[in-house]
Amino acid sequence: MKILHIMTTPIGLTGISTYIYNIMDYLDTQKNKIDYVFMNQPLNEIQILLKQNNSNYHIIQNRNRKPFSYAFKLNEVLKKERYDIVHVHGNSHTIAIELMVAKKNRIPVRIAHAHSTSTKYFLLHKLLTLPFNYCTTHRIASSQAAGNWLFSKAPFNVVPIGIKVESFKFQLDWRQVHRKKLDIEENEILIGHVGEFNKNKNQTFLIHLMSKLDENFKLILIGEGNLKDEYQQLVAQLKIEDRVIFYGKSREANQIYSAMDMFIFPSYNEGLGLVIIEAQSSDLTCFASLGVPEEANITDQVEKFSLDENLEMLVDRIQKISVNLPDKRKKNINNNKVEKSNYNAKKSIEALEKKYKIFLEESNY
Repeated sequence: MKILHIMTTPIGLTGISTYIYNIMDYLDTQKNKIDYVFMNQPLNEIQILLKQNNSNYHIIQNRNRKPFSYAFKLNEVLKKERYDIVHVHGNSHTIAIELMVAKKNRIPVRIAHAHSTSTKYFLLHKLLTLPFNYCTTHRIASSQAAGNWLFSKAPFNVVPIGIKVESFKFQLDWRQVHRKKLDIEENEILIGHVGEFNKNKNQTFLIHLMSKLDENFKLILIGEGNLKDEYQQLVAQLKIEDRVIFYGKSREANQIYSAMDMFIFPSYNEGLGLVIIEAQSSDLTCFASLGVPEEANITDQVEKFSLDENLEMLVDRIQKISVNLPDKRKKNINNNKVEKSNYNAKKSIEALEKKYKIFLEESNY
């Protein structure tokens, strides 16, 4: 098979990016030719992996600002390379752009892949519904909620986004190293969050929550984003600067989970919420909003809460719950559950490859 993956969001440290990295690691490159279209330059280590896989990649920028120019450049790629499958990863019906270009070039399998349950471009999302449906041949979603959002009543296949479970396993030495670096005492409870600083991820909720929790609770926010300055100002206003750590982006997030004691994920909406699965893999005590799909609760150990819930009630729940202490986390009970689930990266990509074969058969190609 000759397959082109198209990312409609920047490649970096995101859930969609994780799925693309899993494809690079686990999709059989001996039997398949796999190429990519990115909006931005991937990291050097990713470029090396692409070269090892004999994968071509194309950087096509300005998708949002200059869509006609973007479509023209994408058309040039598809004219030159005759793909069996074009697989478009995105969050809204704006991926009709890529699907229309693929249909024009008579690509037999044109996959729309739903990764989220919301979009910043709702009007365009609505306007492009008809061409989106007309040009899509097959539909994949990271969760039932993501599929319902993007495909409405059309049938779709749920293919979970997996993680490299072993890399998130609790390690006592990681805990000691990173807690020392962060100046966290062993009797202090470190709450963690990983995500871009934006309205949907709802870090303001965590900051207000911190102002209500006892002094022995601290918060680490791993990520960057346009709202970082606003959040730092809020922390200063609430006078909790000594209890909130703005860590920035990190390639060591898998290690920092071991330093945490609790993970709280208060998003308004999530297509899946990969980081809550990572947190479970580190055997963390976890809380997630109702906006996080139930599929993400792989271990049945995630406490759910409503964002409309009285904050004092949630504070009481958090302060009463027993966190998983290192001695318990070393048993890797939840890590083993994730390892055996469909959210194991290797199993996830094997399932995707099976779908490709079925889709090609259905297209009579």
